[in-house]
Amino acid sequence: MFPRALLGEARKRPELGRPGVYLLLGEDEDGFPELYIGEADDVGKRIAQHDQGKDFWTHAVVFTASEDEGLDKAQTRYLEARLIELAKSRGQAKIKNQNQGSLPPLSEMDRADAEQFLENLLLCLPPLGVSFLGPKSPKKQAGVQKFYLSSKGVHAEAELTAEGFVVKKGSQAVLKETRSLPQSYKRLRQRLVEAGILKTAGDHYVFTRDFVFSSPSAAAAAIRGGSTQGTTYWKTKDGTTFKEWLAASSA
Repeated sequence: MFPRALLGEARKRPELGRPGVYLLLGEDEDGFPELYIGEADDVGKRIAQHDQGKDFWTHAVVFTASEDEGLDKAQTRYLEARLIELAKSRGQAKIKNQNQGSLPPLSEMDRADAEQFLENLLLCLPPLGVSFLGPKSPKKQAGVQKFYLSSKGVHAEAELTAEGFVVKKGSQAVLKETRSLPQSYKRLRQRLVEAGILKTAGDHYVFTRDFVFSSPSAAAAAIRGGSTQGTTYWKTKDGTTFKEWLAASSA
């Protein structure tokens, strides 16, 4: 992983001259993650081309294999398509790829090797701060704290996890937005609708899968459709607010 400003230095590493897959990372004006996924026979050369043609990215993450166990073109194309598929299923980032990417035909052994490479790749991302790529739902974690929100006729459940504040599948959100809702949250709600994460169900929206929010307030604003102090709206099962729970747990 390297910042865009050090692309020249990074290209001096022999790994960047090999076949592999890469992620270009950035954020939009609201701080929402943006992501481009690619593959190339020479990843360093390809990223250098993006340095001229793509403005959004600030960091790159590159995955290659050793020279003895190098990836072939079919496998890098397979990995690119699988990563795009996973990123879109999570809905946690704006995908900048114009094409979906197609899975090339692989032998059973080559596909198994590629899937093992993908599994190892995904394990490396969270320590690098890339938490928005992976399976559809965050993994179950033991001992997570649950919170609940009931307001404006909708009900929601969330968990505080290492990934962030996770609103659970089946939670509800209002259809109508108030004037107090900041534009950034309006755009976030629209992205959730476009990604199919929020789906209309009668007089409200319903979350079709788990979604990781950056904070309790962001989650509450998206659910209530208005500017919201999430630390007071989210409560434990016994009625303790998130703010009170946090103070007690930090004492």
